[in-house]
Amino acid sequence: MEFISGTDGYAKWNAAIESGDVPDLTFLHVTAYNNYANMGVLEDLSDTVEKVEDSYGALMENHKENFTFDGALYALPLYVQINSMTYRTDYLNQAGAKVPETWEELREVSKKIKDAGLDCYGFGNGMGTADDGEDVLRCIFRSFGARSWDKDGNVVVNSKETVDAIKYLADMYESGYMPPSVLEWDASGNNTSYLAGESAFVFNPPTLYNTTQNDEKE
Repeated sequence: MEFISGTDGYAKWNAAIESGDVPDLTFLHVTAYNNYANMGVLEDLSDTVEKVEDSYGALMENHKENFTFDGALYALPLYVQINSMTYRTDYLNQAGAKVPETWEELREVSKKIKDAGLDCYGFGNGMGTADDGEDVLRCIFRSFGARSWDKDGNVVVNSKETVDAIKYLADMYESGYMPPSVLEWDASGNNTSYLAGESAFVFNPPTLYNTTQNDEKE
């Protein structure tokens, strides 16, 4: 068994495919399956998933749909991950701001933090392809009504909604509400920034909260 980081994952998988020496089992991010299924390097696990469901109960249909291509199911979904907003109450108090409930309010609070002269940025989120940042970017795009494809499989990314989402993110970055380094972050960038006190807001699974609790105990 080999453990690989999310940052190195795609490079290692692609190298294994090119060499023909691929692992029997692997764990992939949900966004990777489409490409690898189209390359013909994944096995149909429909029968295996059916046996698992017979023993442990049915999986959620929309989760199975994420891994189904041309009628074949190429993965066994393991878990559901929820990205929640983690924030520094001390920075909010110092800036005289409340917890934002919309993306626009997040921009307004980030401005208050900057105007208050605090030694931090408002929003810490990677702006590249690393999992943690990319997950949140997709949430932002969907919140603006942007989609990559419609229900018929047509590419619809070239839309006003997409442009509005990009303008929002560009303004957050260019206004100095995000750390300049977000363009280069890997999947751990948001965690590192938050734990270092650099960012007031990040979106992350509960693992970040667990880390802060463990640090307090130590």
